[in-house]
Amino acid sequence: MGDEDKSHSVNSYYDNYDAMTTKDDAHLVSQSIESVTPHCGPSSSTKRCLHDMTKLLLAVLYLALFAVAGMVAYNAISDYMSSRRHPVTSITYRPMDVYPAPGIVVFSSDINAVFLSCGHYYDDIVAPPNLDPNYKNCTYMNVSYPNPYFPERNRKAVVFKGPTKLNRKEILFMNFSLNLTARNFSGIEYLLFHDWEEFISSPSQKEFVRQCDIKNPTWTFSGGMLTWIKLALTETFNLDGSYYPAFNVEDSMVKYNDPRSQEEKMNELFFVMFEWGDKFITEAHLVVTISPWNTVGVLCGVFLTLFKAGEFVTKSIRWLIKARQGNRNDDPNQKMS
Repeated sequence: MGDEDKSHSVNSYYDNYDAMTTKDDAHLVSQSIESVTPHCGPSSSTKRCLHDMTKLLLAVLYLALFAVAGMVAYNAISDYMSSRRHPVTSITYRPMDVYPAPGIVVFSSDINAVFLSCGHYYDDIVAPPNLDPNYKNCTYMNVSYPNPYFPERNRKAVVFKGPTKLNRKEILFMNFSLNLTARNFSGIEYLLFHDWEEFISSPSQKEFVRQCDIKNPTWTFSGGMLTWIKLALTETFNLDGSYYPAFNVEDSMVKYNDPRSQEEKMNELFFVMFEWGDKFITEAHLVVTISPWNTVGVLCGVFLTLFKAGEFVTKSIRWLIKARQGNRNDDPNQKMS
């Protein structure tokens, strides 16, 4: 036998195999269609009609389970993504007797105010604070850095070490003076940062204060009054593990009854006191209410349900097909036809 005859016989074998496979597939498809199509005509038996209706209900049940499973999977994924975009805040309170020393940056040079005196006082002030310009019983540092909004100018500030001992009602008192000849309104701007030690250990105190000037909010205390400022600290912990400290400031003002002469009153005095007003640090933790493992568990349950439901429906339809074929073999009218 030549090569051409061998090739022809191989091709004929595959053609016959494809034709048989196509015929078998068509037969199975027609059987499946027939198996799920109810035959409840007048000539059909009650048993056959009941079998057909059962197959149809099983198919409908499987489609309903598939639709419900798809909705559950979609809702599980969408809920998880929504919880990632919109985390909730869990609040806890940490009691404190001694706080880390905050930093207080006072921009007195912006209005050419002069720093006169400062001091720490404890357990409620009974006697008036010391107003002697040479009395500086506090830790402070003068800093000058390029203005972040006007780089061609330098901005000068006095950075103070804030109070720490809440249990002793520690107060930091500061006093400034300003010549009123050129101003109708007067106020000194200040900002806060949470850790004095971080400022001291920074390789560049100037750049540290400059970054605080850019990122941190500022407040103002007015002249001719005593401004009493109470501090509270909130720490926000983000999802990536970082945290951001922020101060809440509550201030109150009382009028200063100036005993000086009219000529001396041309220099307006500023008085400000800082103390901790809250014995708890507020910790705000951003959390995701839905864990990714919960979503994975829901999806696994959905797919397992679909698999088991499909397996059950497939076995039921096969059993009904075999039962129908058995009924046909037992029916003498179908054998004659």
